[in-house]
This record gives sequence, C-alpha cells and structure tokens, in this order.
Amino acid sequence: MHHIDYAELEANFEHYVERAYNGEEVVVTRNGEPLVKLVAFQPTLPRIGTLKGQCTLDAEASSAMDKEIEDLFYAGEIFPEGSSVAGPGPTKLGHGDKST
Repeated sequence: MHHIDYAELEANFEHYVERAYNGEEVVVTRNGEPLVKLVAFQPTLPRIGTLKGQCTLDAEASSAMDKEIEDLFYAGEIFPEGSSVAGPGPTKLGHGDKST
C-alpha cells in the first residue's frame, strides 16, 4: 500500500490511477491523515466459485429444493401438451413406469 499526499496526487494523477488500476492500493493523505484510497474497480457480480462454501442448506431444505426442482422438471411445464414441440416430456423411470 502506497501513501501519497493530496498535492502529489494532483501533480501526478494519471500515474497513481494507473498504479491503482494495476492492483496497488494508493492511500491519499492530507496533513498526514488518510483521506481516500484508490483501488481498481471490481465488478459487483462475483466470479464463479467466489461464493463457494458461503451458502449452506440443512438436509431438510436441500431435500425440499431437490423435490421442487424434480416436480418442475417432470410436470411438463417446459413443453406443455399441445405445444409445437413434438413428444411428451420426460418420465420418471423407476417411479411407476413399467416400460423399463
């Protein structure tokens, strides 16, 4: 982390913006006291894997969510009867389907 006085920032603004853009934290001071910190802009959307392990579901909530997803999948709402997509929706094999 690099500390600079406000007057130094004014005199060499582009230089310090470039340093911050390249990953260095630049703390701007006035009268020796920290005023602001220049850092590179980070998108607000997390990258894939950033939140891994930060969300936990207990077994009951996980099972309920799995059941809801399964019900939506097999309900045929994606390609309802009479739609222009040919053929019926998927069936639950092993759940009463005697074709196997």
